[in-house]
Amino acid sequence: MKPDATMVGEEKAKTLTEQIGMAPTWSYSVDDCCKTYEELVAKGVKFSSPPTEQFYGIEAVCEGLYGNAISLVEPSAAMRAQMENR
Repeated sequence: MKPDATMVGEEKAKTLTEQIGMAPTWSYSVDDCCKTYEELVAKGVKFSSPPTEQFYGIEAVCEGLYGNAISLVEPSAAMRAQMENR
Protein backbone atom coordinates (compact mmCIF):
# COMPACT_ATOMS: atom_id res chain seq x y z
CA MET A 1 0.00 0.00 0.00
CA LYS A 2 1.41 3.37 -0.96
CA PRO A 3 1.97 5.56 2.12
CA ASP A 4 -0.48 8.46 2.49
CA ALA A 5 1.43 11.71 3.16
CA THR A 6 -1.67 13.27 4.75
CA MET A 7 -1.57 10.57 7.43
CA VAL A 8 2.18 10.34 8.10
CA GLY A 9 3.73 13.50 6.65
CA GLU A 10 5.81 14.01 3.52
CA GLU A 11 9.16 12.86 4.93
CA LYS A 12 7.78 9.67 6.52
CA ALA A 13 5.81 8.90 3.34
CA LYS A 14 9.04 9.22 1.32
CA THR A 15 10.89 6.88 3.71
CA LEU A 16 8.06 4.34 3.63
CA THR A 17 7.85 4.50 -0.17
CA GLU A 18 11.55 3.59 -0.35
CA GLN A 19 10.76 0.47 1.70
CA ILE A 20 8.12 -0.85 -0.72
CA GLY A 21 8.95 -4.42 -1.64
CA MET A 22 11.03 -5.05 1.48
CA ALA A 23 8.12 -5.80 3.83
CA PRO A 24 6.20 -9.07 4.21
CA THR A 25 4.39 -10.03 1.02
CA TRP A 26 1.40 -11.57 2.80
CA SER A 27 -0.74 -9.44 5.08
CA TYR A 28 -3.95 -10.41 6.83
CA SER A 29 -6.40 -8.10 8.56
CA VAL A 30 -7.40 -9.32 12.03
CA ASP A 31 -9.94 -7.97 14.51
CA ASP A 32 -7.67 -8.28 17.55
CA CYS A 33 -3.94 -8.56 16.80
CA CYS A 34 -2.89 -9.21 20.41
CA LYS A 35 -5.45 -12.00 20.86
CA THR A 36 -4.53 -13.59 17.51
CA TYR A 37 -0.83 -13.35 18.43
CA GLU A 38 -1.40 -15.12 21.78
CA GLU A 39 -3.48 -17.87 20.13
CA LEU A 40 -0.85 -18.51 17.45
CA VAL A 41 2.09 -18.45 19.90
CA ALA A 42 0.25 -21.06 21.98
CA LYS A 43 0.05 -23.22 18.83
CA GLY A 44 3.80 -22.92 18.22
CA VAL A 45 3.87 -20.22 15.53
CA LYS A 46 7.17 -18.30 15.54
CA PHE A 47 7.02 -14.50 15.43
CA SER A 48 9.80 -12.15 14.36
CA SER A 49 7.85 -9.18 15.71
CA PRO A 50 5.24 -9.15 18.50
CA PRO A 51 2.18 -6.87 18.26
CA THR A 52 3.54 -3.37 17.76
CA GLU A 53 1.68 -0.06 17.43
CA GLN A 54 2.16 1.43 13.96
CA PHE A 55 0.58 4.53 12.37
CA TYR A 56 -1.82 2.23 10.47
CA GLY A 57 -2.77 0.02 13.43
CA ILE A 58 -1.25 -2.86 15.39
CA GLU A 59 0.97 -5.32 13.51
CA ALA A 60 2.69 -8.60 14.35
CA VAL A 61 4.90 -10.52 11.91
CA CYS A 62 5.15 -14.30 11.97
CA GLU A 63 7.03 -16.88 9.95
CA GLY A 64 5.18 -19.18 7.57
CA LEU A 65 5.97 -22.87 7.06
CA TYR A 66 8.60 -22.04 4.43
CA GLY A 67 10.17 -19.05 6.16
CA ASN A 68 8.06 -16.36 4.50
CA ALA A 69 7.12 -13.34 6.60
CA ILE A 70 3.39 -12.96 7.20
CA SER A 71 1.96 -9.75 8.63
CA LEU A 72 -1.12 -9.70 10.86
CA VAL A 73 -2.65 -6.23 11.02
CA GLU A 74 -5.41 -4.82 13.21
CA PRO A 75 -6.16 -1.62 11.25
CA SER A 76 -6.57 1.63 13.18
CA ALA A 77 -9.93 3.44 13.01
CA ALA A 78 -8.44 5.93 10.52
CA MET A 79 -7.16 3.11 8.29
CA ARG A 80 -10.51 1.27 8.44
CA ALA A 81 -12.26 4.47 7.35
CA GLN A 82 -9.80 4.94 4.50
CA MET A 83 -10.30 1.33 3.32
CA GLU A 84 -14.08 1.71 3.44
CA ASN A 85 -13.96 4.85 1.27
CA ARG A 86 -12.22 3.08 -1.63
